[in-house]
Amino acid sequence: ETILGMLQHHRQHLTRKGLVFENMNNMLRQAEPLIHRLLFFDNLVNAYNRYFYVSYSNELFRQAEKRGGLSMAFFDIDNFKQYNTDFGHETGDKVLQTVCDIIQRRIHTTDGLYLIRMGGDEFVILDDGVISYEAFLRLLTEIRQAIASDRSICGRSVTISIGASNAAADGAKSTWD
Repeated sequence: ETILGMLQHHRQHLTRKGLVFENMNNMLRQAEPLIHRLLFFDNLVNAYNRYFYVSYSNELFRQAEKRGGLSMAFFDIDNFKQYNTDFGHETGDKVLQTVCDIIQRRIHTTDGLYLIRMGGDEFVILDDGVISYEAFLRLLTEIRQAIASDRSICGRSVTISIGASNAAADGAKSTWD
């Protein structure tokens, strides 16, 4: 069945339910946030995904050039495989969720800061120039300490390893540099 046929079928179904859409543009406009979330978001950890990074990182880089340069932190969870091996994948998922929750609580109030899951236990935090690089480094230290002090998973301390850079300071010409 074609997409248009499916849409027409769904429109007829919704019309029978009393929901009328003015036109296809309205339907698409209403569906856009859902489509965006499905494409660019990792629901397990409540963070953007690698496809978001691939799709938007160059645009964010250009925006940040006007404001002092893009700051980027790449991190992973130390010995993450052990959580999956010793306690099972459900516990591994809980570790990922807890780490991301801690980070999101610290960055969610600032537009221009993005937590991105690149895959597995590898993540990126991007700052498109909204805070100074020094403030970004302080934020990373605060995040690392908050994660290490949380003992909600198996009574263990979870640690992360972080590397950080600022494009302007390091002469990078793209996020891939």
